[in-house]
Amino acid sequence: MIRYDGYYTSDPLPYKDGNARYREEGYFHNAYLFLSNGTYLKAVKKTKPEQVSFSEADFNPDFPNKYEV
Repeated sequence: MIRYDGYYTSDPLPYKDGNARYREEGYFHNAYLFLSNGTYLKAVKKTKPEQVSFSEADFNPDFPNKYEV
């Protein structure tokens, strides 16, 4: 059963990106906010620490990130 009073997060995914002069490492964090009309919003953050928090302001319904379940 999907709850509509909060959001779900997935495990952080490590990434490495770079070339000869520049290297970046960190984590991608995904969060999903399910809406009662059968759609959900997705928010993504890219950070260096493994812990991150989301708020409802991170789920922008005007941004093209709305999906159907």
